[in-house]
Amino acid sequence: MAPALLLGALELGLARGLRHALGVFDLRMLRIYRRLGWMPGVLGAALPGQEAVGLGLWEFDAGLRAPMMARAGVDGVALASWRAECNAALARLSPGRR
Repeated sequence: MAPALLLGALELGLARGLRHALGVFDLRMLRIYRRLGWMPGVLGAALPGQEAVGLGLWEFDAGLRAPMMARAGVDGVALASWRAECNAALARLSPGRR
């Protein structure tokens, strides 16, 4: 599920023309992000041990799409369907904006 979730985030960012996204995350997720191939640049961290959180900057790069699709087991048809559904939902939420 994590590979598909990150792939969806990448696709959303690329579709909206984002270059970067800032996020707060559990530092234990770094190994998962590394394994999935989309690591944030860690800008800072706080709290000790199991409660540690990080502030990260993810870069949106279309070159990540193919490897992430392979890791998620998602083909081009499914990805195009996701993209169409996402665009339709965004259009409903933001009339007049694309």
